[in-house]
Amino acid sequence: TLTNFIAGVVLHMEKAYRIGDFVKFDKIDGVVVETTWRTTKVRQKGVGIHSIPNGMIVKQPSVNFSKLNEHFAFVTFTASMNDKPNKVFEVVLDVVNKTHRVIKKSEADIRITRIGDYFIEYELRAWIDDYDNRRFIESDILKTIWYAFKRNNIIMPYPTNEVVNHFAHEDVH
Repeated sequence: TLTNFIAGVVLHMEKAYRIGDFVKFDKIDGVVVETTWRTTKVRQKGVGIHSIPNGMIVKQPSVNFSKLNEHFAFVTFTASMNDKPNKVFEVVLDVVNKTHRVIKKSEADIRITRIGDYFIEYELRAWIDDYDNRRFIESDILKTIWYAFKRNNIIMPYPTNEVVNHFAHEDVH
């Protein structure tokens, strides 16, 4: 208890986080809903409220995502080997510029991460200001990329197998 109290004093003096901040302590990420001298309570979406002893918080690395106003959303997608990378970049950057929860003042970037047997894999990095909802923003971006690819005849390939019947032309009696 004394360790947690001292850690609580340190955390309050450093102003490491406050109520409403989106934080990550070890494997728990969520919104700080209460701080006391002894514990910090974090609401994790879909899980509940964690009461974390302050002594544990000061002993491990932690991240306060609310200290920064801008964060990255990462989206990975593929396009056909037949689609020119410059065209893919152009279409995806247009999508990003039209996504309402992406920060427009900071430019997004795209890079090729892998060339496979039938595809090119890309990674988009776009700036957002709502870390708590980054998964929904990433989902919106992917959905919009899919529609943009359809409109621009860019193919999101998937593996296929061709079955060949070697007996189709033989006359077997």
